[in-house]
Amino acid sequence: FFFETMSTYQVFYHTACKGFYGRALAAVQMLEEAGKPYECKEAGDFTAKAFAPPMIETPAGAKCGQTTAIAIVLGQELGYSPSDPAAFAKACQLVADSSDLFSDVSGGKDDERIKKWLQHFEDNLSGKFFCGDSLSFADFNCFMIFTGVSQMKAALMGGYPKVNAWIETMRALPSSEKLKATGVPFVPESMGGWKLL
Repeated sequence: FFFETMSTYQVFYHTACKGFYGRALAAVQMLEEAGKPYECKEAGDFTAKAFAPPMIETPAGAKCGQTTAIAIVLGQELGYSPSDPAAFAKACQLVADSSDLFSDVSGGKDDERIKKWLQHFEDNLSGKFFCGDSLSFADFNCFMIFTGVSQMKAALMGGYPKVNAWIETMRALPSSEKLKATGVPFVPESMGGWKLL
């Protein structure tokens, strides 16, 4: 018997990422940056259990939802996971922190709270990237969040030079340039019309 193994990563999201990237952006960008083959499919095509998109299925057999879990799983499979236990723990914390930041921004929390979050990310940038001089899954997940936050809270962004320099570094990645060239927005006009950075 011949058993075909899946060699293509699958990302499941609204509009199969044709209308907008939204919360699938980090997964898609990691796959692009790693040069791995992937397909974007409709959320309803996911065969495992997850509450809401995005979801992924990997050639290794991983199937999950939740942006933080997706970032960690893809980070491990694609070589974007810090090998040092302290750096790995920091990366895991930062993906959870970035989700909390986005919840606070989209939930209408006051600017003083958002500034505390921005200072937190500023304080956590001690190198070119969040975990030193190498890209990690934390960078991709945080960049997805800051794609929205930097546009939704543009007036607050000026006081965080390390965060802004990191955003420019992330914008210059080949994966960022390729995804921006597609013309697909971060979110559609009906949700704010935020573009890719």
